[in-house]
Amino acid sequence: MKKNFKRYFPIISVAIFVLVIGVFVFQFIYHKPYYVSGVISEDLISIYNALKKIDTECDILNIANNDVTIDFLTVEKFIGSQVGGLNLAHPERWKGPYLKEDPTLFGIYYRLLKSKDGYFIVPGNGAKLPNGYKIGKDFNLNKNSFISKIMDKEGQLNYKGYKFAKKLEFKIGDWKKRPKISKAPLTEKQIEQVNSTLKEFNEAMPFTYNYETSSNNFNA
Repeated sequence: MKKNFKRYFPIISVAIFVLVIGVFVFQFIYHKPYYVSGVISEDLISIYNALKKIDTECDILNIANNDVTIDFLTVEKFIGSQVGGLNLAHPERWKGPYLKEDPTLFGIYYRLLKSKDGYFIVPGNGAKLPNGYKIGKDFNLNKNSFISKIMDKEGQLNYKGYKFAKKLEFKIGDWKKRPKISKAPLTEKQIEQVNSTLKEFNEAMPFTYNYETSSNNFNA
């Protein structure tokens, strides 16, 4: 048995090693879609929170062409009222950077898109999703899309309960204008003071007129 063990030990060792590697590769391939789905979910939440903070502080008026690439959350300072396609009512209140890095999916930036059913954060064109679909090739996302439907269980933006888009719950374009200052009605005391001032003014008018007339006659 010792001879047989020594003889077949290298073969057995290689077989076990290959089996372990095979199990590891299988586990990696099997769980990779779940891992990537979790990363996408975290990215969407991070981007959403950053955009919400920007809207709270700077008031987002609109987005250029209703579709912008989200590659501006690391910007510290900028000139003008537009940054990365966002038009801001109060650009001077910008407190960037809002994230240390702009999230990407396999090197492709996410997008902020206005569709038929609202504003959504979605993966960029060319990004391959964990369910095998590739945006821009297998399906398109644009202003005519109903993204909420595509996020349903059988939609392209869904994988086993993971949703690959996030809707903005805050409203873009609701610029908080400065409230009008309402004038409170005058009190009785204030009315009396105004009437008294007007009375004194009216009493002084004839005297002023006579004084100016006498002065003009004297000069003449």
